[in-house]
Amino acid sequence: MSAKKLLTTLFLIALLSVSSHAFAFSLAVEPGVADMELKWSAPAAYKIYGFNIYRAEKTQDGLKNYKKINADLVQETFYLDKDASLVPDQEYLYQVGAVDFTGAEFEYSSTGEGAFRALSLWIPKISADPSEGVFKVPVNARNLDGLQMSNANITIVYDSGMLECVDVEKTSLMKNYSFTSNNKTPGVFIAAISTGQGEKLVGEGTFFYLSFRFRESAKAGDTSRLAFNASDASLKLTFAWDENFKSIPLTLVNGEVTASTAYKRGDVDGDGEASKKDVAMVLKMAVGQIKPDEKQKNAGDLDGDGEIGANDAYLIDAMISSTTASGAALSLQPDFSRATTETKDTWNISVGSGSGKSGGLIDVPVEIKGSANYASATIGIQYDKSVLKAMAASIPSSAQKTVEMVHFIDGSKGTIKISLIAKDVAAISEAVALHLKFKVLKNGLSVLNITSANVYGKDGFDLKRFDALQSADNSNGYFATRNASGTGILVGMVVSQATGFSLPLAEVSVPIKTVKTNGIGAYFMELPAGKYPVTIRKSGYSTGKDALRGEGGKVTLKHFLLRKK
Repeated sequence: MSAKKLLTTLFLIALLSVSSHAFAFSLAVEPGVADMELKWSAPAAYKIYGFNIYRAEKTQDGLKNYKKINADLVQETFYLDKDASLVPDQEYLYQVGAVDFTGAEFEYSSTGEGAFRALSLWIPKISADPSEGVFKVPVNARNLDGLQMSNANITIVYDSGMLECVDVEKTSLMKNYSFTSNNKTPGVFIAAISTGQGEKLVGEGTFFYLSFRFRESAKAGDTSRLAFNASDASLKLTFAWDENFKSIPLTLVNGEVTASTAYKRGDVDGDGEASKKDVAMVLKMAVGQIKPDEKQKNAGDLDGDGEIGANDAYLIDAMISSTTASGAALSLQPDFSRATTETKDTWNISVGSGSGKSGGLIDVPVEIKGSANYASATIGIQYDKSVLKAMAASIPSSAQKTVEMVHFIDGSKGTIKISLIAKDVAAISEAVALHLKFKVLKNGLSVLNITSANVYGKDGFDLKRFDALQSADNSNGYFATRNASGTGILVGMVVSQATGFSLPLAEVSVPIKTVKTNGIGAYFMELPAGKYPVTIRKSGYSTGKDALRGEGGKVTLKHFLLRKK
């Protein structure tokens, strides 16, 4: 059997084997007219180096011929499949494989699926207080990448005995589209959208807001569906056509309004009003200190991504601090998000490296800096819980005037989650240095691995959703404890320039003692103080020559580079 065939066989066995095991993390797929959006949660394993993305066409015979579609290892928990070979209306299956530091896949996501060239419209489930008069409900769309409509109708039906539709507010998403509406027929709202100057949209957003008030007969606990009309021929149906006058398949998610004084938009503690207390509570939910129930999630998820995050905390703060805020992030559709060219903002989230004696404490810096201002961020970091014990996370006193931070340590998983927002609905314009404190449990190596990183702008949008973070350089930290005998320790990662993977079978030669490896492919070399030549060899790669200097009782960090022939 040739080497190529052998690799292919092993690859297929690995894919088939995952179907018989419980999936380690969840995957969500959101179809669009120009790409397929994938989001997933990082599995709880400190050895994650990145992810591979697999896609298969959904067929009637049930066969799943998965193929890897990413050229480079994916570092984020987010991916846009922009493959030009995607076929309209074809249903695709996706799966994500988590890759460790040796380049091996060790865990797999659930299967996500969706039909290419579709559009998702959705209305949230909200509560509103009958005594407070008019309230707003957003009509939203997901994954608008590449959408350019020639015309569309959106028809929404509701309980006219409970609600009165009093107004409609067009958002900037509709800036270059003609927009007319009729809210005069009780129980029915109809919006007609037609091309004006037209443009291709990016990201996600709110098409418009409906303003309602309760009828006098409405009482606490009453609920009205807000449903897209897709089947009643006596009314205008909900539909959309693209710029070529081709029908766009729609996924319609209905919402509802409940008459209640508690759990209104932003009121996650249920006390009847959105306040700074809710901002603080949402930050704790964002890092996992508090698990939100369904009512809290509906009240706190202002950006509509299905989760409670730092972005929601910032948006609640903006809502209660501004008389013009609409109560939902997606109304703030920024001009840059609709641009047809990618933004040029770059971001760097880096974790420092450190060393310390067993039983001692170490401080490791985490820095967030970028070329544009941001309003909030959430960062997930994993570490080897057998080597380190996380004790705390903090920000300098100078930053506490402008930045609020909350963190949560899960020692059972070896994870730290950090959320921060700009105070006073401002923006963070300077690099922020966080500090992580660890206790050293034993000699060894722990990679401080960035598993997730989300940075949001003042408008409430995840900047990476608009390619601002696609070029991010997230740098993981490497930690090693000092050797008890007082000799130096070299920790080296032998990396393939072609793949970015460490090469656990590479030959690393130093003229003293024995090379040791551990489970994540890192090399330990014990040597006395002094300068040493290093030779690195691996079949198929040019021989590497380097030098290192060991200092007694200290740690040397060194990355070797092998070039593929």
